[in-house]
Amino acid sequence: MDTQVEWSALLAQSRQAMSEQNWPRLNQCCKAWLSRWPNHSEGHFLAGVLAGQSERYQLAARAFERALSLDEQRCDAAVHLARCLVRTAEHGRAAELVRIASPDIQSSAFLLDLAGSVLTHVGCHLEALPYFTKAVQLKPSNPHYLSNLSACALFNGEMLLARDSLLKNLELRPKDARAWWQLSRLKQSAPEVLSGQICQFLSSWSEPQDLAYANYGLGKLAEDVDDWVSASRYYQAAAAQAKLIAPPYNQATESALVSAIIKHYDASWLAQAKLAAVKINASDETNPLFIVGLPRTGTTLVDAVLCAHSAVSGAGELQFLGVGVKSLSGVLSADPINADIMTAMAGVNADKLAERYWRESNYLGRLGRYRTDKLPFNYYYLGLIAAAFPRGKIVHLTRHPLDACFAIYKQLFAGAYAFSYNLDELAEYYLGYHRLMAHWRSLLGDRLVEVSYENLVANPEEEIRSLLVRLDLPFESACLNFHQQKNTVATASAAQVREKPHTRSVGRWQHFTELMAPVREKLTQAGVLQFARN
Repeated sequence: MDTQVEWSALLAQSRQAMSEQNWPRLNQCCKAWLSRWPNHSEGHFLAGVLAGQSERYQLAARAFERALSLDEQRCDAAVHLARCLVRTAEHGRAAELVRIASPDIQSSAFLLDLAGSVLTHVGCHLEALPYFTKAVQLKPSNPHYLSNLSACALFNGEMLLARDSLLKNLELRPKDARAWWQLSRLKQSAPEVLSGQICQFLSSWSEPQDLAYANYGLGKLAEDVDDWVSASRYYQAAAAQAKLIAPPYNQATESALVSAIIKHYDASWLAQAKLAAVKINASDETNPLFIVGLPRTGTTLVDAVLCAHSAVSGAGELQFLGVGVKSLSGVLSADPINADIMTAMAGVNADKLAERYWRESNYLGRLGRYRTDKLPFNYYYLGLIAAAFPRGKIVHLTRHPLDACFAIYKQLFAGAYAFSYNLDELAEYYLGYHRLMAHWRSLLGDRLVEVSYENLVANPEEEIRSLLVRLDLPFESACLNFHQQKNTVATASAAQVREKPHTRSVGRWQHFTELMAPVREKLTQAGVLQFARN
């Protein structure tokens, strides 16, 4: 057979196997390419696709790198490589690869959607929106593309586009439980109607993921009409299903982590860490502003307020601090954080953490006097933050313990917060958090700027003015009108933060006293509720 004919035939077979996601056939094609033409980019590209499909991302990245070295014009290899780099926390290069490939992928809905997903995962949500929009323009009947467009539109405050995309998705896939859940989170004119539509399909869902989506959506809609009994029932059903697919949670491991942090990150450690630090940020350089606390306690609200200020830019929920701590600790573990990691990190110069943090996140830009990082669970690292970023700021959100726990319990988190789906585990987790924050208060003093969610929503102007003073920022009226800004909000509060501050959620747990009884009992016994209001 003529070489060109053989080459063209194999290429056609490879592309067909790719489009059909026929992995055994694609594996055969890959082997044929590598055997017959080992220096052609196609075989290495296919090897990367296969490795990525089996979640071997480092192996996949090496294959895509090889494909690009053989043919630097392969925009498909560049975007696939970017996806792998997201998984290996090389976010800056992932974003760069997408931007370089962008002109050459404008006719491929698949690559546009993949590029948008990469940008979303590295925190460039506004930049991702045109990619998802173009993908849907090219393939308007693809439910997956519509779903991604809706989520990205919601993050960017494009509420009409988010709703329209969801409705089109549901026309194509009326049994898409995730889409119904997403729709329930948007403001509804008739919650009862939407609830009835979801209930029509409830008996047809059997997978835990679908049942979790459906019941969380129904719980939210029941709350919207003050049907507290039904909402409680739906949330319990949803949490039970979510628990089946959530990562395992070990209370003993969590307790050991908190104890290790309190033991190793004390006043003596902090004094020595400050002496060892030699790289002090220049006064005209952008500094980090960490916003921490439990999820659903107002961190997104405060981030929106601060990002409306001309001297503050937002970077969303960054993973770089935790990833850097684990890497620098040298501890090999499947856990993102544990007692061994934090114990080992106590002996590492904090400058190394600061250097790595800025190096990995610089692709997001360093605009203004402060750049926010609002990953709630950075509260584990407050000692390290204080040492590594001497000019940085730390804002901690507080909320009534039972309101905080209820808000967490009723929310579906994507693969995170494994403790949130069981009330006993949630209560125990809260106690550990409470213990650790008491330690940070005593250690950090005025460096820890605390904001009460209840005070903020009850007296927004007074509290916002006070917060700006404590952060050494001049008052700007835009901070009072944060809900009118088009800042990206890529959290579970993406819809709510577009509203003016309100007190509807204050004391919400009181409508669910029977549901929250196990949490209330544990927190009462521990003395946590002694001085809590409501």
